[in-house]
Amino acid sequence: MSDEFNGKISERVVREIIIWIDNNLGGDLSIDAISRKSGYSKWHLQRVFKLRAGINLGGYVRERRALFAYYALTETDIPIIDIAFMLGFNSQQAFSRVIDKTFTLSPGVIRRLSRNGTVSFPALINNSHCSTTSMNPAMRVSAMEGMRKLLI
Repeated sequence: MSDEFNGKISERVVREIIIWIDNNLGGDLSIDAISRKSGYSKWHLQRVFKLRAGINLGGYVRERRALFAYYALTETDIPIIDIAFMLGFNSQQAFSRVIDKTFTLSPGVIRRLSRNGTVSFPALINNSHCSTTSMNPAMRVSAMEGMRKLLI
């Protein structure tokens, strides 16, 4: 097979995986689970994903979950513990640690500041390690659609 053919196949697979991840943020998104879904070995999938998307697979999953969490915290009144469980966390404490590490603010503080108009989504994202701007532009997929589906 030619490199061009392999490139098109791997790009399609990565796009499908990105869409699947965005639509399953509350499910098992371990590398093993994603690998099973794709039909590729963990090693090959991670290599192709990084090459095509410009970000490692685990980092992409963390960023998408953090983006969804921020959206849910600022745009809904869903209790924090429910958001944590929706995103597959086993406890509110585990969720809070991840959000605090990502945004340097706790979920409760993010919610309060957003209600006061003190913090904005772009500023918070740009000041965290949760920006998907490093992704290959051809691989960017809208997070909002996946978020809406999970919230319904």
